[in-house]
Amino acid sequence: MTTYYEKIPFVWEEPKPAIPVPQRLIFRSLNDVAVSCAVSSSLDRSDQKVVRELGADKAASEFIVQASKDFDYEPQWWQL
Repeated sequence: MTTYYEKIPFVWEEPKPAIPVPQRLIFRSLNDVAVSCAVSSSLDRSDQKVVRELGADKAASEFIVQASKDFDYEPQWWQL
């Protein structure tokens, strides 16, 4: 059986009116989301303690801040 796919090109047509962003929509960086997910499922007892005390998002933010103090890295090095 042969499967066929149709490619539909994307064309950006300027100008487009700005789309209103609802107040309930929150933008977060991929690094924050990935680290939050990783730290919340960590088996490390110290990570579990920090997550219980601060919550996964705050624990992830603190980890990123501390990591940036401990070593040099470029954000694009972290991939999901």
